[in-house]
Amino acid sequence: MSANHTHPLLYRINVAEAKLGVSRSTIYRLIDAGTLQRVKIGKRACGVTAASVHAMIAGAVPTTTDVGSQAGSQVARVASMTLASR
Repeated sequence: MSANHTHPLLYRINVAEAKLGVSRSTIYRLIDAGTLQRVKIGKRACGVTAASVHAMIAGAVPTTTDVGSQAGSQVARVASMTLASR
């Protein structure tokens, strides 16, 4: 009998933190900036799409339209630091 190895479509927040090597608050900043896509799982639970995490790792991160803002600049720095450390 062969094992069926399927890849997850969603990562919980703590898994996304580990995969990207950033803090929980940075994950939420990346969600707010539109870099990561959040999906509601239940009333209080959410996840991040695996595709958006993989896109960030691959360097295909969408640019924010509000780059001049403090949050946009901070997200851009985090994204570049994360990608540079890989």
